Amino acid sequence: MEAAEKVKKARVPTRNYNSFGGFVIRMAHDSKKVGISSKATASLDKIIRDMCIRITGKASNLAGMDRRDTITPRDVTTAVQLMFPGELGHNMSCTISAPVNKVLSARPKRKTK
Repeated sequence: MEAAEKVKKARVPTRNYNSFGGFVIRMAHDSKKVGISSKATASLDKIIRDMCIRITGKASNLAGMDRRDTITPRDVTTAVQLMFPGELGHNMSCTISAPVNKVLSARPKRKTK
């Protein structure tokens, strides 16, 4: 049965946040001598990936409650505020909203029909 030959599957690339983790740690400590081990980088990568999945899931639920198919920046900031307790969530949503507003204002306006 030559028809049942093995077919190579395309490898799905995964997002890797390793370089960002080391960069943020160096920024936080204001020193070029501070580093991070490969095991710590791997666990930090898993934490970041998990948080991204949780935030997008919560934002998707918020968009679904309004019967919308598109997640808006407001959904993401609300999801962050719901996921993180108290002042931490508020600070994170304020930090997120500044770059998002900058990107949205730089984007060309859509023409309405």
